[in-house]
Amino acid sequence: MLKKLDFFGSQIQLRFNREPTYKSQIGSIITILIIVFISFRFITILLSVISRKNPFIIQTQRQVDNPSLFVATSKSFPMAFALENLDSQYFIDEQIYTVSAEMYYRIQIFNNTSQKYDIVQNISNIKVQPCTIDNFQNPDNAKYYLNLDYKNMYCFSPDFQLDIQGDFPSLIFSYATIKFHKCQINCKSEDIINQYLQKNYVGLQLSDAYVDITNKDNPFQMYSRDMFWPISSQQQKDVRIYIRNNYVYSDFGWFFSDTITQKFPSYSHQDIDVTNFYQNLMNSLFLKLIQLFLMSKYTLIP
Repeated sequence: MLKKLDFFGSQIQLRFNREPTYKSQIGSIITILIIVFISFRFITILLSVISRKNPFIIQTQRQVDNPSLFVATSKSFPMAFALENLDSQYFIDEQIYTVSAEMYYRIQIFNNTSQKYDIVQNISNIKVQPCTIDNFQNPDNAKYYLNLDYKNMYCFSPDFQLDIQGDFPSLIFSYATIKFHKCQINCKSEDIINQYLQKNYVGLQLSDAYVDITNKDNPFQMYSRDMFWPISSQQQKDVRIYIRNNYVYSDFGWFFSDTITQKFPSYSHQDIDVTNFYQNLMNSLFLKLIQLFLMSKYTLIP
């Protein structure tokens, strides 16, 4: 019975045991192994297609003129920031430094009379307060933030909403600014303040994301990026943080196209400008973080 499975039988002119080919047990065993291998490979490919754990990936970058709107909230994009003390621990002390934040909007409206664009600008204050557990509502990175000494860090109010949109030439352009100031009213002695501000660090815990292609339902996996910069009251430092949109186009169709688009921004890069002050001119603004969340490029992963 086993010999009849041999696909490698040798052709003979005469019949052997009434068979036109000679079949051996070794040939039958090899035939069975080939069938098992082909079947295993077919089942593996079929299961991979069904589970979508090993998709085919193409990644490209494209230039866009108007990056689309991203709404940052305590759930979609939590963040925290503060100055470090002499022991490299975050601290809040308004007798040493204060923090403020603003939201900048600029809209260009076409004027039919002048045939030019009129620029309308608006700057609104963003409430800054010590962080609470309500500031970290994203389940993907909440544990990381809660393991920090977050009560000694600043956050926006838990109900904040930052509508980040566009690039500088866009018709609608908006970004958020965080400013660190040297204390001006009811402050500690100048010597104590200088111990903290003449040479120290400012830290920012910024939400970020990477793409996990094996998770078809939620490919953007959140985490917190730990960022910090040396600061001094003898200079003003402007840090511009750029974040780009990422798009994942997934085609789940078996025979016809069934495309789903998912979008989320991630950190791209940063620029730093430094302005030195004269020794006798102590400017209260020593660090300004300009968070330009959207830039004119985005990553496409179809």
